[in-house]
Amino acid sequence: MRKDNFGFVFQSFNLIPVLNAIENVELPLTLFEYTKKERWEMSERALKLVGLENKLKSRPGELSGGEQQRVAIARAIARHPQVVFADEPTANLDKKNAWNIIALMKQLNENDRISFIVASHDEKVIHAGKEVLQLGE
Repeated sequence: MRKDNFGFVFQSFNLIPVLNAIENVELPLTLFEYTKKERWEMSERALKLVGLENKLKSRPGELSGGEQQRVAIARAIARHPQVVFADEPTANLDKKNAWNIIALMKQLNENDRISFIVASHDEKVIHAGKEVLQLGE
């Protein structure tokens, strides 16, 4: 169920240091019966959606924290899962990229019916949600 329906954006990114951005996005897609070409196209499309079309061959160590975070987001959405669980998905992003990611999540929700369950302290993210549940005080 997890493999087929869920995508994850971890706060610590969990990128593989020896793989470049497109390979990091592509890696989970190897669990499915996609051809190499299909995996590459899905990965490239996801990286374009997060604004990293010019960083496909960059390894995590060559990317800023915000760029690494966007690679992690691309990895989570590449397959268009039913639900994406995201832990602080805008924490390392500058204001412009944070707004772009929020807009992308809304677009994917409205157009592709991907649900996002987000844990965040970012007011922009909180106010963008259709439903907000506050845990704790």
